[in-house]
Amino acid sequence: MKPISFKIYNSIENIDESIWNTIIPSSRFFMTYPYFQSLEKAVSDLEFRYLIAFHEETPVGVASFQIANFRGEFLKKYLPEKEGLVKKLLLFGLNKIDVKLITLGNLVSTGDKGWSFKTDNETALETIISGLDTIAASIKNKTTGILICKEGSDKNMDVFKSHHFHPYKAEDEMHLYIPKNWNSFDDYENSMHSKYRVRMHKVFQVGHGMELKHLSLDAILAQKVAIQALFENVLDHVKFKLVHLDINYFIEMKKSLPDNFHILAYYYKETLIAFISYFIIHDDIDVHYIGIDYNYNQKFKIYNRVLFDMTKMGITNHKEMVCFGRTAHEIKSTVGAVPEDVYNYLRINNRIFNPLIPFFLKRLVPQPWIQRNPFK
Repeated sequence: MKPISFKIYNSIENIDESIWNTIIPSSRFFMTYPYFQSLEKAVSDLEFRYLIAFHEETPVGVASFQIANFRGEFLKKYLPEKEGLVKKLLLFGLNKIDVKLITLGNLVSTGDKGWSFKTDNETALETIISGLDTIAASIKNKTTGILICKEGSDKNMDVFKSHHFHPYKAEDEMHLYIPKNWNSFDDYENSMHSKYRVRMHKVFQVGHGMELKHLSLDAILAQKVAIQALFENVLDHVKFKLVHLDINYFIEMKKSLPDNFHILAYYYKETLIAFISYFIIHDDIDVHYIGIDYNYNQKFKIYNRVLFDMTKMGITNHKEMVCFGRTAHEIKSTVGAVPEDVYNYLRINNRIFNPLIPFFLKRLVPQPWIQRNPFK
């Protein structure tokens, strides 16, 4: 078999859509051509690169990459609170890190690992890593780093380690799998232990005063200041932000993908107090970004209500799964979501800094949490 060759493209628009579609089925929504067209318009903070692999002249694989500015100061919140020599050394090291981070996968969504090949697994991975090295070499006058994210298991760990990547366990993704015998929300409710059913009833009871509306594009435009403010409330609580998103992201997604992207808004006395965005994609509901006025969160138990509303959305739309993302694991498990492993791999293309990466990755170990099971 002749070796695999590849080409790198700076935009999805530079690729023939029919070639892309020979590799990516429409069911992999977060890898589809229309999705990347929308994402490139919606996110100004990122640069995009795409790889198409060929055996002779036949396409046999694709991969998507994103390039972001990454500075060590982004990780300062993970440093130990106690002052001392260790903290000073870690802080010194972080202040020296200023790189272009090339990511295999998607920094904006928890959806897809970012590649698909028709070759054997080892050939695919070696081709992807060669592509990453090619992109890194094209970035001049800047140290580069490479992040491989959203691997669903550690089966590829040896391959990545052989290329000097450092593995680390990322936060679990939380998935609610919907049995085929749940034909209504009542079926979901009847499957729960009584104490969880009572708690759910209380959530709906205290939130009785809220009005829920799905927002059209015009409504999003009309409410853009309020949506931005609610979104920033949540971002202020996030430890680590690699990509800056704003209201233009939501506007562009609704404009470009109106059948897939939705925003459910929560009003109290005609005031927007929360929203949840989500994608409807084939067999799944993919819960996306949220915005909350925390002055109302406890009163109406908004976050809990959102989880139940998204669960109901999955059941009533006859989906197989609701993906709840990678935060607030314990509370998501109370509605029935279960954890799925996620492994990331990081390399800094610098002989001094790369060996130090494991010391920082130890600080990124997910916090332990208690998994609940609401079902009988």
